[in-house]
Amino acid sequence: MKAGISDQRGPTWRTIYARGSPYVKYGFLLLALVFLVVFVYRQWNAIQQLQFQFVPGLLALSVVFGLVGIAVGAVIWYMLLCFTPHRLPFRVLLSAYGVSNLVKYIPGVIWSYATLAYSIEKRGVPRSMALSSISLWVMVMIGTGLAASLPLLNLITANQQWLAAYVILLALVIVGLLAFHSERAWGLINALLRRMGRAEVAAAEFPPRGLIGAMFAGLGMWACFGIGFFLFCASLFPLNSQDLFFFGAAFAFAWIVGFVTPFSPAGLGMREGVLTVLLVPVLSPSAAVVVALLSRLWLVGADILMAGIAGLLIGAARRAENDARDLSEQE
Repeated sequence: MKAGISDQRGPTWRTIYARGSPYVKYGFLLLALVFLVVFVYRQWNAIQQLQFQFVPGLLALSVVFGLVGIAVGAVIWYMLLCFTPHRLPFRVLLSAYGVSNLVKYIPGVIWSYATLAYSIEKRGVPRSMALSSISLWVMVMIGTGLAASLPLLNLITANQQWLAAYVILLALVIVGLLAFHSERAWGLINALLRRMGRAEVAAAEFPPRGLIGAMFAGLGMWACFGIGFFLFCASLFPLNSQDLFFFGAAFAFAWIVGFVTPFSPAGLGMREGVLTVLLVPVLSPSAAVVVALLSRLWLVGADILMAGIAGLLIGAARRAENDARDLSEQE
């Protein structure tokens, strides 16, 4: 090596991203919260004049539908994993799914998926197979969510940015689903993952009938979430039952926008902002702000309840394993 020439290379894009990513994540979250606070402040006088109602029965029923929606999301993942050689009991997947719904509130999108992959990897499922099932699950969630958002199509087409986001997401879902039936696409995906230093994804065979079944289950999941969200709103303000589809579509679209926002944990801030804008044609701006903010507490409460159920399932599974081990030792 020539004198005076250092063999040290400059920082790579991975190093730059690793150093700046936390600041971007927290900065984005702080910016979203600032916008929400300013919006609430501007509407504060109108919020104080709102005529609230509280119907405990509707609120309890909305939580039940929210829990069912979360459980159906786990069913979709279970259906997809059943098409691989590595099948696991549904209670195992439900427990992992419930825990990951709390982990998603940690800044960084990767933690929730890492929890899902790690939980089934301990059960003997290869990491690549776990990642492939989770990737397909994400596509099903987004694809069916876009379908559930169709009642908002007139509102979406009026906004060029929302329309562009809708078309891009729909195209990505279609291309992604087709990729699961193309060896070349799998090779391209794995090549990109290798370049990023990530684990490769297994080219699992997902039959079309299985994907169709998962899609129908996804629509059922959004129906549960939509009904639950409508009942939650109806427990606070008097609503027209004819607006059920509109409220369900608004929740689905806001959920997707928050889901694909990379720097916002569980879509915090972004989902509430989009939901507020979407509900203004039906509710007053002040009522839309209240519903959007309280809906976060509603969904977090459902996630906590599901995590509690997951904890009970994990405890029951461990007790069953210990009992089986004790019986085998006695024999």
